[in-house]
Amino acid sequence: MILQQRVLIKKNVAGNEKSFSVAKVILAVLWRIKDGNTQMFIKHPYARYFCSNKKPVSYRSSLSRLEQYGLIHKENKRLFSLTPIGKKEALFVFVDIESVLHVPHMQKWDQGWRIIFFEMPPKKKKFQYFLQNILKRIGFHELLQGVWIYPYQAPLFLRELLLDDTLKQYVKSIATSIEHDQDLREIFKLQQRKEKKKSVLFNLF
Repeated sequence: MILQQRVLIKKNVAGNEKSFSVAKVILAVLWRIKDGNTQMFIKHPYARYFCSNKKPVSYRSSLSRLEQYGLIHKENKRLFSLTPIGKKEALFVFVDIESVLHVPHMQKWDQGWRIIFFEMPPKKKKFQYFLQNILKRIGFHELLQGVWIYPYQAPLFLRELLLDDTLKQYVKSIATSIEHDQDLREIFKLQQRKEKKKSVLFNLF
């Protein structure tokens, strides 16, 4: 299982090596570890996946630019951390990277369905497109316009995105069972239910 997962991750990364700059990797790493230095960024798995050919000087110059843009600041003359503006930017980069590394369908189906539905105003369309791309990568299927469905627990990085102030007022979600779901099971290539589960609470994440 672990070997298969590693193979699938490498396959996902293969088409996205150039999608994430050193600066983006630094932001995503800081979202995960909260503060860090150059060596911590270089050794992080994100860097190994997407910036393996970059030298330390690339990290130092990227850190300098991020600091100039007000996205990070240095604490105790040693560790960098995100500013409030940087946290907003870092969240979306973090989710973007995690969605590329995510391997869908590695769980056993619990007979529940996860449904996310949303509609955003025109001024938020770029966030709507971003969310749609993330849901596609995870493995969600668009059942109707703005209604997405998935049979497995969604990854936690999606929860972090949906709870962001930019999106949360426009997004609703639910985890439930659905009667007569044969058409949905066919979409996700799931087997016939052996026995109907009664009074089960399904986890969304």
